[in-house]
Amino acid sequence: MSLSQNQIFRTLLGVALFAVLLLGYQPSAEANRTCPDAKLFSQKLITDVCWSCLFPIRIMGASLGGGNVPSGASNQALCLCHDNLGVPEPGMGVGYWEPARLVEVVRQAGCAPSLMGTTLPGASRRFQGTPGAGEDDISDHGFYHYHYYAFPLLLMLDLFTPGGCMSDGMMDFDIMYLSELDPTWNNDQLAFFTNPEAAAVANLPAQSACMIDAAYTATGNVNNAMWWCAGAWGSLYPLSGKVPTTGFANMTSLSSAKAIGALHRRGLAQRT
Repeated sequence: MSLSQNQIFRTLLGVALFAVLLLGYQPSAEANRTCPDAKLFSQKLITDVCWSCLFPIRIMGASLGGGNVPSGASNQALCLCHDNLGVPEPGMGVGYWEPARLVEVVRQAGCAPSLMGTTLPGASRRFQGTPGAGEDDISDHGFYHYHYYAFPLLLMLDLFTPGGCMSDGMMDFDIMYLSELDPTWNNDQLAFFTNPEAAAVANLPAQSACMIDAAYTATGNVNNAMWWCAGAWGSLYPLSGKVPTTGFANMTSLSSAKAIGALHRRGLAQRT
């Protein structure tokens, strides 16, 4: 090959590489199946958010829009917020349902679709999850890992909320908890020692009462008296990753409810 031909070849190769970089790298289908990218930070931040769920919005004690106001919500017209120097500044009371946390439920240990399909280091395949089989035996239970993120959506999008009035101090998207690092999540016996009140509801009458809770929540009401029930999803206890095989949506929803319950039980999810 002559020198001029070699230069032409290098030029064409450089153009081809530049075109590949310009178009962007697309992961293979096999990689997507292993740990898919949820494309969280895309147009989904706008299109996949239930914006109507923010209502009712309360301003100075007056409600705007339909929806349920949680018990214990402030109805004060005026309030005080402290600035960076700790000096109180007067303001008006505003309240609404704010997207504050994101719970990610996965079967593959360490897989983080919300982090662009990243596989977190240190995860062992011995803790791999399973959807269960539903064959009237021990396989009637599934197991999922969860990742708990700070997700102050309105603050991230610079909507409505001034940073100085954040109740929990979380200002951006961040990892808060990984079930792969929690030995109680894949062991019911260990989970019992962190929440021994499970013994009080580990009986047929208490579990049967969850049918009442399911009927109550189906009407759109909240029943705080049956704290061990998660509506039609099932029982919150034990606070571990094992869930009955009642369908993918129910299983992942119950796993998320268990995760939130376990974190609140340990004092790690306050003010949400």
